[in-house]
Amino acid sequence: MQSPSIKRLDELFSAEPDRLSRLSFGVAGLYFDWSKTHLDREVIEQSIARGEKMGFAAARDALFSGGIVNPSEGRPATHVAERGSGAPDDVDLATARRTRMRALVDAIEAGLGNVADTAMRRNWHNATERLCTMIRQNGGRGNW
Repeated sequence: MQSPSIKRLDELFSAEPDRLSRLSFGVAGLYFDWSKTHLDREVIEQSIARGEKMGFAAARDALFSGGIVNPSEGRPATHVAERGSGAPDDVDLATARRTRMRALVDAIEAGLGNVADTAMRRNWHNATERLCTMIRQNGGRGNW
């Protein structure tokens, strides 16, 4: 039995004629359509109000500017550096790591004999050796 507090989608569309235009949009080549969810005006307004009360906008701005948003970590979140935002040192580190990852992927696809970076080849060898050891010790059961 359906809960009486949840309206059916046809009821929501009848009650909100602008629902499709209000709850769908395109960003960066992606199309989002929230109109076919059970969110109604009241739930959306309550969510926005709660976000404002909890300081969502300030936390979001801090996240993207390199501020600390999780005090328990005692440092800024740095994953925005992957998109080229945040502290310059974090962006440089993310770029360097992506470059190394690309080199590793290229080496794997081409065969490890083509790896120019000796340290990377040694690290890859050690990692695969540890993985093989774990598989042997666990009889290939995946209990690691």
